[in-house]
Amino acid sequence: AGLLVGRLVVLPTLAISMWMLCREYLGIFPADPIVLLIMCIESCTPSAYNLVTMCVLQGRGAREMSVVLFYQNVVAVATMTFWITLILAVVVKERPGWEQA
Repeated sequence: AGLLVGRLVVLPTLAISMWMLCREYLGIFPADPIVLLIMCIESCTPSAYNLVTMCVLQGRGAREMSVVLFYQNVVAVATMTFWITLILAVVVKERPGWEQA
């Protein structure tokens, strides 16, 4: 449960907050909100399946990692929907007129 919360809730919260603050106060990111959208989507996706491959090659923990990734993907359906909705609300707010597209 800690892995799920950390990867699907805490990491996106910290990443999106950090990117918004850096963009607002430091001007590091481009003005195009699509860049922010893509970066935020990358931060809220579940872990990669190459972790299972690494476990198989090491000969340890492949079954446990498969179970964790299964539950992570089940929970990611709800969390990604939430994060993408939130991110799109920010993008639409920054780009007036997109709500009609």
